[in-house]
Amino acid sequence: WVVATWNGPRAIRRIELDHGDSARDYAQTVDVYLWIDGVWKKTLENASEKPAPFAFRNRHPIYGRFVTSLVLPEAPLAEGVKIEIVKPNTRYAWTLAEINVFVGGSSTGRSISVP
Repeated sequence: WVVATWNGPRAIRRIELDHGDSARDYAQTVDVYLWIDGVWKKTLENASEKPAPFAFRNRHPIYGRFVTSLVLPEAPLAEGVKIEIVKPNTRYAWTLAEINVFVGGSSTGRSISVP
């Protein structure tokens, strides 16, 4: 699993898992937990999105990046995210180059940098 936290609650709308240039190196299913009021709460269960072959930056596609986009059903106020592999792809390693967390009430929102 991977954990990223930040200071202060933010309304989380979408999470992007950037796998870099690794087309096959992603987990088949993951659970997503958010740190809400001092407790990890499961927000998405068995999420299984295949990565798109590009990422959007400043509303322009960047090809050669493989990004899994996880949209949350609501925009809960959270201070962290935990991504836990439920079903790994046993033929390949899991590569994670970057996590982008989108905040705000809309599906586009703005991203916060999670080191």
